[in-house]
Amino acid sequence: ESKSIADSVWDSVEGTLTGGGLDEDSEAYVLATSTPGGPVGRFFQICDEQPGFEDWKVRHVTIQEAIKAGRVTAAWAEKRIRQWGINSALAQNHVYGRFAATAADGVLPTFWVEEAMARRPQDASGPKEGGERVVFGVDVSRGSTNETVIAVRKGWAITEIIAFQSNDTMRVVQRVKDLAARHCPQSIIVDVVGVGAGVFDVLRSEDYPVVPFHGGEVAPGRDSTGEIEFLNRRAWAYWHLRELLHPNGLVKLSLPEKRDDNVLLTQMSVITYSKTASDRLK
Repeated sequence: ESKSIADSVWDSVEGTLTGGGLDEDSEAYVLATSTPGGPVGRFFQICDEQPGFEDWKVRHVTIQEAIKAGRVTAAWAEKRIRQWGINSALAQNHVYGRFAATAADGVLPTFWVEEAMARRPQDASGPKEGGERVVFGVDVSRGSTNETVIAVRKGWAITEIIAFQSNDTMRVVQRVKDLAARHCPQSIIVDVVGVGAGVFDVLRSEDYPVVPFHGGEVAPGRDSTGEIEFLNRRAWAYWHLRELLHPNGLVKLSLPEKRDDNVLLTQMSVITYSKTASDRLK
């Protein structure tokens, strides 16, 4: 995944080429491969054939070549295009192998999310007051094929995401209690809309540090600039996450590495926003 390599490492790697060349007896080569991300960074500059990188030879592997070589199936490509949308950054990056930024109305740019996924938990950083807390997030399934999900945050790193199919109140409560015994969270945030209300009530009755989250409630404030108003708490929360993921921000989040199914990356990348008639963001 060459797109995730820091410029300082690229400089060191290119330093190994100084002893080889067309006018020398010795040869030296570097092979750099990656799925593309956003149009930023050294790997993008090389693939974009920008000035100063003429000694690199760029080879774009197309989806047709990948299918012909048996590395990707046509069925997988078709499903991902239906899932993500043909013009989405995810489809452009992971199906067509093209550099693409998130859509103009995307809340969480794909390559911001991937950058956080590439960051190790020990390298996560941010303001001290948020960096010493252990917090759980609990989203309880309403049934069907949906999953109940528990996220564990330690400081500025999401260290675990536990997903399982169950909307049984007591089973979910027990999973939360088992995790709490291991991690001693200061807060357990529970989505109380629907089935989650029962989980919240049981945990509160047993004096666990639960905090209710209701996405339809009034937003607790504006964005960090003080300019954007939000339709509800859900919109505020997603935008707050956007600000935490910003590459130039004070916080350097760590998210769990991508699984083969890219579920987390997909769900974060497809969230879009618009404005209401009263100019509030939803």
